[in-house]
Amino acid sequence: MSTQFTYTRKATPAEAAAIRAKRAKRNALTNEGRAAISAAVAQQIGALPKATDGAPGIDGDNGWSPVLAIVEDGERRVVAVARWVGGDGPPPDTGFIGPDGILNDIAGATDVRGSPGARGKIGADGKDGAVIFTETRNPKVNEGAEGDCWLNSKSGDFFRKEKGAWKLKSKLRGPRGFAGVSGRDGGNTVIQPGGDGGSSILFGSGPPPSGGVVGQEILVGSGPPT
Repeated sequence: MSTQFTYTRKATPAEAAAIRAKRAKRNALTNEGRAAISAAVAQQIGALPKATDGAPGIDGDNGWSPVLAIVEDGERRVVAVARWVGGDGPPPDTGFIGPDGILNDIAGATDVRGSPGARGKIGADGKDGAVIFTETRNPKVNEGAEGDCWLNSKSGDFFRKEKGAWKLKSKLRGPRGFAGVSGRDGGNTVIQPGGDGGSSILFGSGPPPSGGVVGQEILVGSGPPT
């Protein structure tokens, strides 16, 4: 059995200087190579022809614009593409808009209706409405409020209170008409002697009964005559 030993000693100053000089020479050669390669690449790039703008391309087809509609689906509200306008060529498909695009089945469409909002505050009370008074006289200054109306049913005058005063707005009753023409006097009443027994008309819903007198007539039917 043998044992090997590796002995390492510190380099002398002369040896250390030689090692540093060797490394510096190797790095210098490496840097010179890199510089040469870079110069060659730059020379090749400079020799390449410069790019110029090409000719303008032809215009493409006009794009399609969707016409949207809101569709009710029970409590849901979904968006549908009703049709396409403004484009060239065959239009895209129509249908309901869902997370994966346009669908034919409304069940897969996205519900765009949000949840109900909070209840708003109760609004302030409105102003009192106007009152229409109907009396047989004209109104007094201290009666009624601004905007109220007053009808004098005896004279037909109609008033409205404006800026604290009652103003006559119209007359609902026209002027008295002319007196009518007197009617003709009635003539004397003549009492005629009693006549013979006339014919009578009997009403029924079947054939006439036996009996009766000469000249009688029976009307048969139900409901008003036509």
